[in-house]
Amino acid sequence: FKHSVIILTSNIGSQLIMEQLSVVGSQLSDWQPATDNWQLESLLMLELQRFFRPEFLNRLDDIIIFNPISREMLGKIIDIQLSQFAGLLQKEKDITITFDSSVKEYLMEVGYDPQFWARPLKRAIQRYLLDEVANELLEEKIKMGENRKFQIKKGKLQLIHII
Repeated sequence: FKHSVIILTSNIGSQLIMEQLSVVGSQLSDWQPATDNWQLESLLMLELQRFFRPEFLNRLDDIIIFNPISREMLGKIIDIQLSQFAGLLQKEKDITITFDSSVKEYLMEVGYDPQFWARPLKRAIQRYLLDEVANELLEEKIKMGENRKFQIKKGKLQLIHII
């Protein structure tokens, strides 16, 4: 490799962060570590040393510890994902899709796992939004030029026609 940056990710030590989350009593709040950052970093480095050989760790230029995602940040990620989804439908099929604010809240609940943080979010968007639109397109229930809106009614995600 020349002029390359290789990024590796791991959940090693995530249980330490999860323990601090349970001390704080929150999963999606603006989390602050219960211990000072240097203490957490020291504990996480010990975990890495237990898992990886010193020869490997010595080859890494830097190790970055990510903090758990905040509710605000998760909301921004959802906004970006929904905007990209709506933009693609507009561009490819001339279909306008909007989202009720309840949809964002719904995705925050089903798309967040305290163990995996925001990783399940993309799957939730695929499962609850993209698959629904794809099925409606295949069944020709949505036509080019139409306007649709996702909303939550009686606890269920619905795609409604807007005139």
